[in-house]
Amino acid sequence: MMNHYFFIRQLAVELNQQLQGATIQQLLSSSKDELFFQFKKADRTFQLRLNWETNLSLLQFLSDTESLPRQYEKQLFDAWGCQVVGVEAFVGERIIRIRLINSFCIYLKLFGQTGNALLMQSQKVISVFRRSRQKDYEFDPAPLQVDTSPLGLKEVLDFLGYKHKVFSHASTAAFLEMDEASKSAWFIRPHFEIKHEEIHPEYTKVNEDTYSYLDLSNQYLRIYLPYYLFDRERLRLLNPLKIEMEKTEKRMAEGYNRLQLIDEKESFELKGHLLLANAHWLAKGLKEVTLENWNTPPQQIRIKLNSEISIADNATRFYAKGKNQYIEKQKLEEYIDVLQVQIQQIEQKIEAIEAITNLKELNKYIKKQKTTAPRIQPWRVIKLLNFEVWIGKNAVGNDELLRNVNKDDLWLHARLVTGSHVVIRSAGRIVPQNILEKAASWAAWYSKSKHESLSPVIYTPRKFVRKPKGAKPGAVLVEKEQVIMVPPMQPMLPNQ
Repeated sequence: MMNHYFFIRQLAVELNQQLQGATIQQLLSSSKDELFFQFKKADRTFQLRLNWETNLSLLQFLSDTESLPRQYEKQLFDAWGCQVVGVEAFVGERIIRIRLINSFCIYLKLFGQTGNALLMQSQKVISVFRRSRQKDYEFDPAPLQVDTSPLGLKEVLDFLGYKHKVFSHASTAAFLEMDEASKSAWFIRPHFEIKHEEIHPEYTKVNEDTYSYLDLSNQYLRIYLPYYLFDRERLRLLNPLKIEMEKTEKRMAEGYNRLQLIDEKESFELKGHLLLANAHWLAKGLKEVTLENWNTPPQQIRIKLNSEISIADNATRFYAKGKNQYIEKQKLEEYIDVLQVQIQQIEQKIEAIEAITNLKELNKYIKKQKTTAPRIQPWRVIKLLNFEVWIGKNAVGNDELLRNVNKDDLWLHARLVTGSHVVIRSAGRIVPQNILEKAASWAAWYSKSKHESLSPVIYTPRKFVRKPKGAKPGAVLVEKEQVIMVPPMQPMLPNQ
């Protein structure tokens, strides 16, 4: 409704009545998308609020100043203290000009999210409010024509036509059957329409008796902006959750597929049993044998053998594979159970957010989530006999790890490459060689040298590791280090 020329033209007429002779006391801003003008006229003080946060340019004219922000806006500073000469609109344009004394003018470009406020003097742009809109410094008002023509329904329809989106309901049969007086009355007070009104009817309650364009504009900002911010904030919360849900469901489907492949494979343990049961007549040197499947007789299983070892040793090989097969299946089932819990948690969050109906409730929900969200540990903790090993998860986690360990703990790091800080929580105790080698292999694994067959790892007490002032996250200086060569090995984490 607001962002078409005819509505803006009528706003300019009413603003002129209110602002002519008023003085700009101050300009304030709550954000890069919102600007407040404070005016004084005789003993009255009032404000003009411009908002470019949505896909519309929103304008509000109020007689109180209770909601003014505290931050001064210095971009249009030269306009302070200037008196308003007049307010006007331009033919076919969504621009309002506030003419001031001393050849100053403020142009309000009501172009939705690309709108702006410009201060000009003698047809030259001095400053702009939204500095990201650098092209506005090239703004030329010369081609603009001040609109002084009488305005009626005929001019509206001649300019826009019946099919224009703003007047789409003007083409309905009910409208066409109205008499001219009724059509003119409709134009004087345009219909007030808000997106998604069927979902949020409480946002569409307006005073149907008002004929003031400024009143309609005030109501539109009061009603539409909270809904827009609520909708935007809700989507900001929901979209990552829905993406996470999609990824988690995909991982679970992959887990089920891998589980199905294991189930479809012939059991290695069964092959071992069959070989031992038939070992009395199977000779060494066979490359393959076909035996009856006990589980599904008379079906048979073809078993490939290592001809260089005995039947019993072949059976042992299959038992080892069977054990690995069982462990893999068990891990997959545990992994799927974890994913199912994660999906339930995501679903609960999505349902909780979708049940919220206004911005106030949504802000309460966000605040509650921040206070109740569990803190994520920035390092991994692994038990190694009677020692604890801490492994940093990232550069910031490495720094935090260093701040939380004992000065006599043993610190390790892959030599000359980026990687995780690893600390054996020894507190000065002697660390056995096997513990040192195991922790060093983990330090090598969580570094750029994880694909090497052998990797050099340095180690030293924590007190000889220093964080230089101003150094990047994770960067340290090390003294009195020793070096150990180890193969990189991935640790078995508690949740694996």
